[in-house]
Amino acid sequence: MKNIVYTTNRGFPSNNIGGSNKIIYLLLKNINYDAYNPYYLSTSHFRKFESKNDLEYRPIIINSNFSKKILLKTDIINRIISAYTYQKFYYFKKNRSFNNNLMSICNKLIHCHNPVALNLTVDATSKKILTIHNKGSIINDIYSGISNCSKGAFNYYRNLEIQAIKKADIITFPSKVAKEVYFQDIGIEYAERKDIRIIYNGIDHQQIKNTTGYSRSELTLQIRSDFSKSINLINVADHVKLKNIDKLILAIKDLVSIKKINIKLINIGSGPLTFNLQQMINENNLEDYIFLLGRVENTKVIKLLKAGDALVMPSGKVVFDLVNLEALASGLPLLLSKNGGNLEIMDEGKNGFYIEENTPKSIIQAIIKLINSNLKRGNIDMSKCVDVLAMVEQYENLYQELDF
Repeated sequence: MKNIVYTTNRGFPSNNIGGSNKIIYLLLKNINYDAYNPYYLSTSHFRKFESKNDLEYRPIIINSNFSKKILLKTDIINRIISAYTYQKFYYFKKNRSFNNNLMSICNKLIHCHNPVALNLTVDATSKKILTIHNKGSIINDIYSGISNCSKGAFNYYRNLEIQAIKKADIITFPSKVAKEVYFQDIGIEYAERKDIRIIYNGIDHQQIKNTTGYSRSELTLQIRSDFSKSINLINVADHVKLKNIDKLILAIKDLVSIKKINIKLINIGSGPLTFNLQQMINENNLEDYIFLLGRVENTKVIKLLKAGDALVMPSGKVVFDLVNLEALASGLPLLLSKNGGNLEIMDEGKNGFYIEENTPKSIIQAIIKLINSNLKRGNIDMSKCVDVLAMVEQYENLYQELDF
């Protein structure tokens, strides 16, 4: 039995979130437990997994709505937590416990899903895989929605990324475009002489198949609005600038008020811009047409996708969004921005249409193109979907290749 340590920056594996901890969750759920002893390590949690049943464990997390509201609305606090001195202090404080836990495991392979966590690792002998999920440099994710990024913090994280790349034996990306965008950000020279692989993210087809979507009447009861005769769009995106939700709101406004189309938008997500987006909805009298549901568990996301008419994602700097695959597997046409990993998912006219530019006008054009097409829910090409078992198999092949 071989020991594998899955590491990332913070949090705990869950199917109800995106990013690194969702991919780690899928790996822990599907890895061969007869061949591997998997562990999970972040700056906040350390746990050994005896079987996939251990994924039912949920760590205790203090939930303070008051503190969340303060963080969302107070620019002063955002400036403090993004400061170079704060970042260095935080990781200095976490470094000892992180490495004590790591060094307690013998004969291991470290599969790291965040450059921060890999850079924390002082173990110089174990083989290391770095899987990068970021939309370019990690600085884009860390400071998305925060108005201030000090020069010291910027240089700190840039150096951290470079050191992590040097430490990794193999680097993987979830798409070809993700690799290109990342090295455009930090410097193409750091890709030289590195073993880089592309392993596409996969989804749990069986789980999606077994999930029954909401009926229109159930959707009406859930959200307290009449969805029986409207065109219903789903958007799964955090409330940050790169997701362009403000432009989507303006597009819905024109479709409703000028083009007189009965259309509704359901957003699943939250973030620093939640208050601003809700205010924008209220000011444009769109409370009966746009609904911000906040974060919901993955099963409910699938139920909502199966009740919608299309997934609309006008995001900038896309890596390879799992929700696009979940939508396809749910039979939903896609309306995607023409950039990043979307170029590797979209087969225009067969599974959806591009939003040519991230503007309200282009969003409207894509929506109208879909309305006038033969693409309907349940009548799309689903061949671009990657199953989670194929993803896990490719990672297990890497583990065997490194022969630790």
